[in-house]
Amino acid sequence: MPGFTTPRTWTDAEFVTAAIMNPHIRDNLNFIRPLPARKAADQSIASNTSLQNATDMVLPIGVSETWWYHLAAVFTVPGAPDMKVHWATPSGATGHHWIVGDGVSNRDVIANDLVVAGTGGGMTMDLYATVINSTTAGNVQFQFAQFASDASAVVMLANAVLIGQRIA
Repeated sequence: MPGFTTPRTWTDAEFVTAAIMNPHIRDNLNFIRPLPARKAADQSIASNTSLQNATDMVLPIGVSETWWYHLAAVFTVPGAPDMKVHWATPSGATGHHWIVGDGVSNRDVIANDLVVAGTGGGMTMDLYATVINSTTAGNVQFQFAQFASDASAVVMLANAVLIGQRIA
């Protein structure tokens, strides 16, 4: 997808064609529009510390693009074993991610997991990531798992919303 084009200065009585309009209107609107995703159903992880893709919580990223992601979600987290979250990115991507939520505040580079201490019950969280992609297009996928294996499930509830906004 082409990058942002500086809008043209129009002149009176100019004959306008699709080739003139598309880069300045259609392509620029496509470049700046946010991409949304919505979680259709609850997803539960129990007795497993391996990161799992959060169903529906994935958005594309192109070569050399920089994106900002915001995931608003509610999790049911037992008091222990807690949970960990991660953003899977294309090879070579860099960036940071952080969490703000019910008693939660944590940040790190995108390559590392973040650990969330369970409070027992529902936890509202805003999870963020800034991803600077390299030369491999692909997807940015939110993942989660238990921090320590336990029969008590960590559940990501339906209707979580992921918004991606290209910033460069």
